[in-house]
Amino acid sequence: MPLPHFSLASQFDSVVPDAHQQALSERYIAPELDRITAGVAAIRANIDARFEEKKRQQQATDRAHKGSLKDLSLYPYGFCDDIRDIAFASIEANLQKHSGDDSAFASLKPFLAEGGIFRRIWGELTHGPYFQNAMQIGSYYLDCANDTVVVTKPKLEVMPLVDTNFRNVHSFEHYFTVASHYYKWESYPNTLYPRLAPLFPALAVHKESGVLLICPVALPLMLKNLNSGGRLAEQFLNASGWREKSLPATYREIAERHSRDIWPVQARTQSVPQESWLSFEPEQSAATFTRFRAWLEAGHGNKQYMAVMQAVDEARKQFDQSLRRYSLAQRQAD
Repeated sequence: MPLPHFSLASQFDSVVPDAHQQALSERYIAPELDRITAGVAAIRANIDARFEEKKRQQQATDRAHKGSLKDLSLYPYGFCDDIRDIAFASIEANLQKHSGDDSAFASLKPFLAEGGIFRRIWGELTHGPYFQNAMQIGSYYLDCANDTVVVTKPKLEVMPLVDTNFRNVHSFEHYFTVASHYYKWESYPNTLYPRLAPLFPALAVHKESGVLLICPVALPLMLKNLNSGGRLAEQFLNASGWREKSLPATYREIAERHSRDIWPVQARTQSVPQESWLSFEPEQSAATFTRFRAWLEAGHGNKQYMAVMQAVDEARKQFDQSLRRYSLAQRQAD
């Protein structure tokens, strides 16, 4: 059986504008750029109001164990995907609702009708370096969450895509190089939980909190890895410069104690998928990638594969939060 193919893997990549996109952008977007930007700014103001209300309603949270960007009390820091997705959906809804030229986005209708690109994009901004979620409109880059890394920056950034230093992410080497800087991870190849490695090939110690975590993977890269049959993860583990790094013994011992003493009790209440290649237990398993690829070649259908991937990622999140809390407690005890 051939490997499944997930077209969504490339749908968040930016596209180099060809002559057609350049011409459409010059005709429909450039003359209306101020109007479009004002419309996006109004949407962003509404998004901010919604999140500020959520912030007021939320009680104080325990942030020490997280070691991650998503903390509502720090909004907008780390919320670029939420802001971008809400804004993109709002623009699409506006295009469906308004039939005249009174909308800030009226020029997008003929632009799209003639094949113009309007898509969400995700990748690296090399001047950080950091990951960013933005939008591409023809030959233009539109970032409505420009203040989610440096909160003093303007909320919006609009410019020709060629001037942005925006790069698509196609490998785990690229991903973890940026993530180690952006997320403050000291990353290591995941040799501790090898059955998870085809999907989650790295562990990390958060540089500020000291917690141990299983590194999450952005959906576009996860799908590219599935399209490769796990070879992107295998390349990262076995044939990249990262293979020389080793998780410190102290953290390996913490992880082993957690899997022996803590997780078995918690796992009884968790819905953990029962796949032959999956395990949250420390072990040595050289055949993991062979089993994983065989599972992908079994012809289950994309919907079933995606359902399992979502369930596995949810199980990873539960395990990861438990591991973070336990590792933090152990480090504080030391």
